[in-house]
Amino acid sequence: MPIIRKAVGGAAILPPAQIPVFVREEWRRLLLVVPGVRLLSERPDPDGLVPAVIDEKWAEEILIEKPGYPVVVLVEAYDHETECAWLSRGADACFFLTDDLRVRVPQSIDRARARRTATNRVRKEDLRYRAMVDNLMEVVTLLDGFGVILHESPSLKEVFGWEPEEMIGRNSVEFVHPADVPRILQLIAEGREVPSMRVSTQYRFRHKNGDWRVVESKAVNLLHDMAVQSIVVVSRDVTERHEALDSMRASRERLAALLNAIPDAYVLVDADGNYRDVHIPQGYPSMQSAEQLIGKNVVEALPPRLARQALDAVARVLDTGKPAGFDYSIQVAGVTRYREAQIVPFSDELVLSVQRDITDRIEALQRVRTSETRFRTLFEESPDAIFLESIEGEVLDANPAACELHGCDRDWLIGKNVTDLVPGRIRAEVAKGFQRLVTGEIIRGEGASLRKDGTVVPVEFSAGRMLYGDRDALLLHVRDISKRRAQEGMIRKLASYRQAAIEKERARISREVHDVLGQSLTGLRFDVSRIGRKLKGRLSEDISATTAAIDTIIDDVRRIASELRPGIIDDLGIGAAVEWQAKTMSKRTGLRLNLDIDPKAQLDPGRSIMLFRVFQELLTNVARHAEADVVSVTLASEGETMELTVADDGRGMEGGAEVGEVEHFSLGLMGIRERLEPWSGTFELVNNSPKGTLARVSIPLEPHADTSSHR
Repeated sequence: MPIIRKAVGGAAILPPAQIPVFVREEWRRLLLVVPGVRLLSERPDPDGLVPAVIDEKWAEEILIEKPGYPVVVLVEAYDHETECAWLSRGADACFFLTDDLRVRVPQSIDRARARRTATNRVRKEDLRYRAMVDNLMEVVTLLDGFGVILHESPSLKEVFGWEPEEMIGRNSVEFVHPADVPRILQLIAEGREVPSMRVSTQYRFRHKNGDWRVVESKAVNLLHDMAVQSIVVVSRDVTERHEALDSMRASRERLAALLNAIPDAYVLVDADGNYRDVHIPQGYPSMQSAEQLIGKNVVEALPPRLARQALDAVARVLDTGKPAGFDYSIQVAGVTRYREAQIVPFSDELVLSVQRDITDRIEALQRVRTSETRFRTLFEESPDAIFLESIEGEVLDANPAACELHGCDRDWLIGKNVTDLVPGRIRAEVAKGFQRLVTGEIIRGEGASLRKDGTVVPVEFSAGRMLYGDRDALLLHVRDISKRRAQEGMIRKLASYRQAAIEKERARISREVHDVLGQSLTGLRFDVSRIGRKLKGRLSEDISATTAAIDTIIDDVRRIASELRPGIIDDLGIGAAVEWQAKTMSKRTGLRLNLDIDPKAQLDPGRSIMLFRVFQELLTNVARHAEADVVSVTLASEGETMELTVADDGRGMEGGAEVGEVEHFSLGLMGIRERLEPWSGTFELVNNSPKGTLARVSIPLEPHADTSSHR
């Protein structure tokens, strides 16, 4: 009530309504002589400042409002319960009617005024404290000795989202992170045993939304203080600060890790050349440690020439504000180390110098130069033609041997395409082959090069990938094989001559065997028969056995003569000779043969005997190794070639082996190739379908070898 509040310091004497009027008048008479006290039967004047005795009809309202207004209650007779009731309701004193009332009332009113003044002062302090607590961002909590929450300040809702009423009566550890609970319980247990004990700690506190917040709390034990009787805890949400500290710590750790990961050393140098800060990473070769360098001058730490160079660079950077750098070498533990220094402004008085060890790079460059020198030497002095060509086929460089191969100078070769350096008839084939070289499908082969004057030169080549500057290139080695081809031609001629000589000798021996031995054996058989007739039955069995033996010898002689030089080749041609040989082999080995022979197949004598010998070797291999039952033989002319195929149904080549692998172990197959080579023939050996082996022999119908020596 504002009227009553303005009357602070006055005294209200409230007589109860049950007191008779005459008693009331007696009190009025007694109180009129009390200085500074008025007895009112109405509500005090809102503007009045004089203390008044207020009628009992305003008593309830005044007591309920708890004004800062002293209240003295008079009763008719002393009653302990009545006095306690008025005192409990907020009255300052309760008196009963006695003769000394005139003395006691003024005294009580003075005491009530003093007590009310003190109470108001405490109340003001309490209101000020409450206003301060209610508006703090910190949360003030009162706990009992076991951590039960007795009180929470209103800031709890703003900071942690909880209403104070939701937490009062609950144990505080319910809201603490489980990992932090043991430590908090230990602090509470220790704190309640030591009066006025103060502790500070950090822990995680559960926000109402479920998040864990980092809280910093300061607590003091006031359980022994009768006015407080609790543990006072002031808490602050430091999550953001904690996260900021964690971020800063992580940033520092990242910076430290980055500095340790960077292989470069850095130094902060002032204008006088003093080292202010030094960082030397682990493994960086240095004469002194960072701790030894800090505080030193560059003149003390570096050789004189290098120190002058460093000081000049520092002064130049501070004067111009522009970066500067230089390379230098220094001896570290007796080893020359090469460094690169980059100096940049750091402040008005400091420069930052980054020192990079480039020893490996310098040594690598030296190795590259050495390798380049070696390569150029080999490139220039190689007897083989060497071309550096782009993957598109453009000639980037060529050595003197390449110029000699094409009969030109280097300028004529540079820029030419690979297809420009071969005969026109094979350019499309060379373009495809070059792409196979680029992809690595092939790495070597044979071909032909075209000289500047139009001459064609047979060559062999090999290729490898390399870098030419910053682009991919092919390193092509080309060798002139004209002399080798001539030698191979001579070898083929010699081989052809050798085969011709062998066949000639075989023919001579065959004739000798057939004519001489055959005639002699025939004459011997006639003589034995004649002797048997003269004996007229005597020794007839012996004569018959001898005659049979002679017939067998005659057959063997004929067979040997035929194998040495089948006369059927000269008389009937290659087709009849192949058929005769197949039937002979079938009788001897039991193989079933399917023959498909072109009756018009004809060859000159030299190639006929060569093809016949090849056929003999093929049949022999089938009989020895194939374990076959049926053999199919085909002889026919295809265009400008004669083709012979022999296919069996035997076990085939084991493991999918190829002809080259089989030839490595078979002298017969190698002999076939040697026989075919002088005649430019080809030989192919593959697995037959569904089983067995198929051999295919092709020879040109036109003569490709010089057979003049045969004649």
